[in-house]
Amino acid sequence: MGVAPIEFRFIRSITDPNTATDDPATYHMYAVAAWEGGEPRILDDEHSELRWFTFEDAASLPDLALEEYRRLLREVADGIGRHA
Repeated sequence: MGVAPIEFRFIRSITDPNTATDDPATYHMYAVAAWEGGEPRILDDEHSELRWFTFEDAASLPDLALEEYRRLLREVADGIGRHA
């Protein structure tokens, strides 16, 4: 993305339910409030688009990679996620 977070807080870790239990993928979720490096941008071909969303709008997206993201986004929007 070409940016480095300078103000952030940990929200929660999510283990991907689609991976083997002996080789899990764990995603560490952070809320980033400030960064260095200008505007984020796509640096490779892993993604085709980069946009900003409110938590509510992101939770409403039909094609999130993991359904667990939806619950997390809603909890953060409601102020619950900051202590989870």
